[in-house]
Amino acid sequence: MKDEDFEKSMDKWAAHEVESASQLRPTEEMYRTIEARKRKGFFPVHAHGVLVGVSAVCFLLSLVVLPVVLRRSDRDTEPSIGLRGGISAEKGVIVKNPPRRGKGPKKGSPIQFDQLMFQYQKAYSSSVYGVDLRFPIEEEITLSTDDNYRLAIQPADDRYVYIYKLDSRGRMDKLFPNDVCSSARNPLEQKQTYHVPSEPNWLYPVERKGEESIYVIASALPMPELENLYNQYSRTESKLNKQESLSILLKRIEAVGQDSGEEAAKWMFSFKLL
Repeated sequence: MKDEDFEKSMDKWAAHEVESASQLRPTEEMYRTIEARKRKGFFPVHAHGVLVGVSAVCFLLSLVVLPVVLRRSDRDTEPSIGLRGGISAEKGVIVKNPPRRGKGPKKGSPIQFDQLMFQYQKAYSSSVYGVDLRFPIEEEITLSTDDNYRLAIQPADDRYVYIYKLDSRGRMDKLFPNDVCSSARNPLEQKQTYHVPSEPNWLYPVERKGEESIYVIASALPMPELENLYNQYSRTESKLNKQESLSILLKRIEAVGQDSGEEAAKWMFSFKLL
């Protein structure tokens, strides 16, 4: 085989491997080429050059493939609860949906909370905005990974409060009670204002698109069934079983307050992600 043909084969093999970087290996044509060079006695002369070429190709491919693999690994293990410091609300909170005449609070709100507000701050603004979850919400809220949010709650009476977050990837996290977000314990005391997460921390979206939902449940009595269902979900590793556990948990949340004997209520709020 001529050196020119040999070089063309090398170029062809390199192009093939770049296209299939996830499975770096010589093609059958490359093996035949190397065997032919061996038989003609030229391989020992050019072996160093071939090895250098293969090493160079491997190195270049690693620069392309390895970051992709690492990004996928990081995405699978990245935390679904993002916490960081934010600006204070010393100037007050700008409420986006103040109460209007003829539009009362949602069912259960007067009994459960004196305040139930979703607060957020944009990266480009020094203001803190609020959405009163007890009243109808007309404006769609959109947040990015640069923005922060939290909940401000004030029970009307001593209440057991449970707060969950469902992210755009279908992962459920318990925000309260959760030592990561707050050191407060159930039942929360009446007329006391609590922030989730506790100051000076704020939550921020870890996803860049989709939708996140916040579920708030308040009850006069503990809800061990709800806690057990979440614990079962969080401990499940199989994707299929985890999805099934999540479905059961969401159904239980949806059923809160429907039993006439259950003095409990729920609120759900969703916001878009950029």
